[in-house]
Amino acid sequence: MEDNYMVGTLSFVSKIGGIKLEGNDQWINPTKELRAKMDIDSLKGFIGEPFKLRMTEDGHFEGYSLDGMGSNEIESVEIVKSVTETPKPKEEFKSEANRNKKENYFNKLMNVSIKITNKFETKKTNLNYISWADSWKALKTIYPEAQYRIYEDNEMGRSGLPYFSDKTGGMVKVGVTISKTEHIIWLPIMKYIDKQMASVPIGEITTFQINSTIMRALVKAAAMHGCGLFVYQGNEEAEE
Repeated sequence: MEDNYMVGTLSFVSKIGGIKLEGNDQWINPTKELRAKMDIDSLKGFIGEPFKLRMTEDGHFEGYSLDGMGSNEIESVEIVKSVTETPKPKEEFKSEANRNKKENYFNKLMNVSIKITNKFETKKTNLNYISWADSWKALKTIYPEAQYRIYEDNEMGRSGLPYFSDKTGGMVKVGVTISKTEHIIWLPIMKYIDKQMASVPIGEITTFQINSTIMRALVKAAAMHGCGLFVYQGNEEAEE
């Protein structure tokens, strides 16, 4: 005990509000005033969390809070109100308590260094681009659980085709998912004409063009998560 506070990890809550802290077999009971206000079921949801108790001279606790989550001055009435009015499951509370500690995966991927290539060297265009292999390698190295999906056209007569089309041309649809968040990119099927990208008429689309467009869409979908986004900043036409 330090001054009139006791800290430790909550390990058990009795039916009448008594609690135990890890490493201490002694029951610690609330004052009568605090017990009258306590929501014991909600308190059980915080088992495993670091707790801070405000103790009385006779060994009872008259207030409590999650250690490190509030001010040093524990006001028992306010603390009990916050628990009884908005009871939360243990896992949900952990998520909120660590909100500021969790990494921002977008910022992490934004800072990933990926080799870029200048297509002027290939005599196609002077746009910079990231190869799909370099993009996917960077993404999976940091987030091995990342997944991608190539959407298929399931309309009658075109079931299973990896692109969508009408009289204006064709488009592919690719999504990349990280941590249950999916970003989807639609990209028209294009070809190079005099160093410029141009749509391919529906009757002239080849499997090679479909595959190339799918991989460009994969890179852009990854960039929506931050991986390689820098290459598109100020250059909306940058593609592989």
